[in-house]
Amino acid sequence: ASRFQRRRAPGEEQKASNLELFNDLVFVFAVTQVSHLLLDDLSWRGAGRAALVLLVVWSAWNYTAWVTNELDPDSPAVRLLLVALMFASLVLAVAIPDAFGERALLFAGAYVALQVGRHAFLAFAVAPAGTLERERAARILTWFVAAGVFWIAGGLAEGSTQVWLWLVALAIDWVAPLVLYWVPGRPRLTGETWDVETSHFAERFQLFVIIALGETIVITGATT
Repeated sequence: ASRFQRRRAPGEEQKASNLELFNDLVFVFAVTQVSHLLLDDLSWRGAGRAALVLLVVWSAWNYTAWVTNELDPDSPAVRLLLVALMFASLVLAVAIPDAFGERALLFAGAYVALQVGRHAFLAFAVAPAGTLERERAARILTWFVAAGVFWIAGGLAEGSTQVWLWLVALAIDWVAPLVLYWVPGRPRLTGETWDVETSHFAERFQLFVIIALGETIVITGATT
């Protein structure tokens, strides 16, 4: 096992660390930014674009929660990773209101940096060579790189071309787990490949919802 992985005693439940909660706060900010994107264009087109960006934010947060489920938050290297992910998430959030305009490349670049950087660390810094963990992380990284080509291409494009490229990229991101990150020439993985601590996931989702509700109350109070 890697020195960066969590050490779990039998029956022990994982708890979310303070750094994970700060990460959640940044993603909640990103969700509020999606609402600003929708307010700028109250139409079916605007709703579709907001839904696309919301799925991007959700995907980024979900994979971050997944990775932190495996990593030891007390490790200095993991803490640096989480800080880097927070910075990339903040850049992503700031770019959201103009994601289909002048900040398209910033939005796409921040998202690709999040997805690829996180799993490159997991594949090559955390998982030892020849292990199932390395194989699993490398498979996910392969799909992220493939989707990243379309994300960056969309960031450089304009109009309907940009939207179609991003829809292809989003489809790749969301189809990947459905096919268990299948890669040609490699043996298929099974659902049992992923060993996760369910109590940690449940706590992360619960805390994310609480933070989001708190942010909603603060914004509502400030605008009334």
